[in-house]
Amino acid sequence: MDKVVLSERALGIIAASAERFLGYLYAGVLPFVIVTIEKTSTVKDFVDATGGILAGTICLVIGIGIYTIYYRILGELLIFPFQHILHILLDVVTTKDPGKRSSTIGLLVHYGVPLNRCRSAYDSLKGVLFEGRDASEIQVSHGELHVLYLSSLITLAAFWGIQFFKGNASSLYVVISIVSFISALIADTLQHSREALVFKANQAEVVSLLKERGFIS
Repeated sequence: MDKVVLSERALGIIAASAERFLGYLYAGVLPFVIVTIEKTSTVKDFVDATGGILAGTICLVIGIGIYTIYYRILGELLIFPFQHILHILLDVVTTKDPGKRSSTIGLLVHYGVPLNRCRSAYDSLKGVLFEGRDASEIQVSHGELHVLYLSSLITLAAFWGIQFFKGNASSLYVVISIVSFISALIADTLQHSREALVFKANQAEVVSLLKERGFIS
């Protein structure tokens, strides 16, 4: 029994780190892949000058910077609110009962959480309602969503950058960006719909936790 508990705890820690690390790594590698496609000699000269280990470290550091801008600024202020608004509008169109919403943010609003605190309330509840392997799967799923969002942003930035400096950017970057963003919105909506089922199944506990943590009176 002790081994099982230790295993699940370790799995939870790894998964919690995996979501962020996957984003860091992908945000660092994808720009290097694009530069390699556009101008192989630049990357080759860079790796030859710095060495493989240092080049990998620099790639990871760049990835951390890109991911932070994406998650803390573009994500928190634009992308995630946009996705939640679309999901809530979809709920309004498909159901008249607020208690049957499939949006986690929509449910929290229904439970009385102020809209500007829903994101914090969601993060707070997620750490309690999902434990062990469930928490691990959710963290990994969100990491996969970040990959789609990052693909959209980085390929779009690559198109603008190449077009500005070279004037011959491929429209394929725009296509990849649009497809990635639409796929991310759909996948994100489905993921929150699955999490909303858990919220609704544990409504009494959710409301109690919201009161205990000061999100509702």
